[in-house]
Amino acid sequence: MLTRLNRNLTSTLHSLFKTASSREVRTSHSLSAITALCCILQSRKGSADLKTLLWERGQWLNYFNLYLLKAESVRAKSVRSLLSVLISFLKDNDDSEVLKRALVRQLLHPIFVKSERPRVKASFSAFAHLLSKGALTVEDVLSNSDFFNEDSTYFKAKTLLLRLLEWAVLHELAAAAGHAVVAFWRLIRCDAGFQKAVQLHKPRVSPATAWIEPMLLVLNRDLDALTRFKSHVFPQLFRLDTQDYFLFLKVLHVRSELSLTAHRGTPLSDTKRKILFAALQAGNEAAILYDSGSIKGDLHITTMADFVQSNLVTTEYS
Repeated sequence: MLTRLNRNLTSTLHSLFKTASSREVRTSHSLSAITALCCILQSRKGSADLKTLLWERGQWLNYFNLYLLKAESVRAKSVRSLLSVLISFLKDNDDSEVLKRALVRQLLHPIFVKSERPRVKASFSAFAHLLSKGALTVEDVLSNSDFFNEDSTYFKAKTLLLRLLEWAVLHELAAAAGHAVVAFWRLIRCDAGFQKAVQLHKPRVSPATAWIEPMLLVLNRDLDALTRFKSHVFPQLFRLDTQDYFLFLKVLHVRSELSLTAHRGTPLSDTKRKILFAALQAGNEAAILYDSGSIKGDLHITTMADFVQSNLVTTEYS
């Protein structure tokens, strides 16, 4: 039987949720309802009644869907605060396996099925926050069979990174997709299951091939997106691990391209050369490489030859 407190709390939260999610009320009214909702959730965080509403009756996921609905249409601090409050509740819930499966489905579905761009952008934002705050694990994300048919964690990660990077070609989604890629790679690169899968299925390659190969595939298909990648994907990703960055340069044959001697083997395609030069410039702007003052064509070479030679890893690419 519901207690009086529970009935009052349920009624108040329901009214606020209805107002906040309505498309018929003014934006200011919706924001006020979201602000009030956040205040009640925070003030009653230790309440058993509230926990019953959130977990046993599924209200947490309804409030999360409210965030996804409003994240792009109403860009306000109160909407971002709602996500932060919901993440704090999720982290404190020790029995959230079923909820997390539903949550991951809500996040990944628009990314995999090519939904409307505002919805995808909201999913990117929530995905990056949930990962960075430790509310979702690698296993939570990759165990969903609705999106991943592969057995290996390595190949599942590669599939997800490809999907994320495919959205980064769009101007309005490049920054959000870049944050999502970096948040996921920061988490999975240190995951024991992922490292084990690499050793089992790709023992002679670097784990970084999980993002290198998808990135090159996407840029080879749409080179016009290179500027967006250089601004929104390269800097954060390259800073995570400089050895991964140097491997990326090696895959693009940086040694032969920067050499003053004749090329050996097959010349680099114009597409890969442009990607290489953009990667070098991004490395310079991120203070990973240092300008030696040398010039080759229209490109200011951002590293001395001996710097490149000494820092390129010897890990095999394929």
